[in-house]
Amino acid sequence: FTRNGFTFGGWATEPEGEAVYHDMQEVVNLTGAEGGVVTLYAVWDEDDAVQVTYKVSDPEHASLSSDGEALAPATGEAAGSTVTLSEGYHVTAWLDEEGNEVGTDAAFVPSRGEDGLWHEAIYTAQIAPARYQVAFDANGGDGTMDNQWMTYDVASELTENAFTRRGHTFKGWATEPEGEVVYEDMAEVMNLTAESGATVTLYAVWAEHVPVSILYRVSDPEHGTVSCEKETLAPLTGEAAGST
Repeated sequence: FTRNGFTFGGWATEPEGEAVYHDMQEVVNLTGAEGGVVTLYAVWDEDDAVQVTYKVSDPEHASLSSDGEALAPATGEAAGSTVTLSEGYHVTAWLDEEGNEVGTDAAFVPSRGEDGLWHEAIYTAQIAPARYQVAFDANGGDGTMDNQWMTYDVASELTENAFTRRGHTFKGWATEPEGEVVYEDMAEVMNLTAESGATVTLYAVWAEHVPVSILYRVSDPEHGTVSCEKETLAPLTGEAAGST
């Protein structure tokens, strides 16, 4: 007889009994009944527990609820392990020792082998920083700019502004349409969001050009005057009152 995950331990005289006879033991007088049948029951001892180990690829930014567990090969029940992550990091996959993906969530519980038994194994949670995009909004200006990919905990220089706006000077980037400048053009930034796959939108901030002056005169001041000699106007949005 054979039994997966167990070693034969001898023979018992009842199904749940302990071994009375070892394998190939010489016996005599098992019964006194003529033609009687004595049934011996195989005794099985479960094999030694196997160690299942859990690891993380980046222990600086992730920890585990359990580093491992010992499992009886046939009757053990795995509890698994759960990753706790630093802000801005996520689990990309759990891999076995051969590099096969066996899970994608922070919580992982392994599966038995194809033979239905637990085997020695090491599973590693792959940890990665968030990757996100920065989108640029012209916010009243003209032109286009591609999104810029960034990685959490890695400083990156913002793409140089390519927008223009008639009568205005670009001042920098805000985090909301009517906001103040938070980042200057081509500023070095980091960790604009901790969410992997997210998009952060920056809005162009514009300042209207310096006001211009309009002067009103008469060619013969001895015989004529003007109601307004000068007015100052914003170059794009100013409304001239004129003079009489």
